[in-house]
Amino acid sequence: MSRNNIILVANVTLKNILWYYVFVLDCADDDYHTFCTKKIREGTHKRTKSRRNALLLAHDMQKDLETEYGVHEIAI
Repeated sequence: MSRNNIILVANVTLKNILWYYVFVLDCADDDYHTFCTKKIREGTHKRTKSRRNALLLAHDMQKDLETEYGVHEIAI
């Protein structure tokens, strides 16, 4: 059975400020938008204003986790 996981870099505009979040989704078959929206509303994840830092963090996580589908950037 394959790993079927993915790392998402979600960009979200909140109060006219663009924020970037990095999430690990264990099942790539799930709805990305629903998953990210739920995690953002929890308010427990760190965020950054820098796209570069978010992508660097995501790719560093990719090296450690070796996800099947890699890193994807999405807009919420």
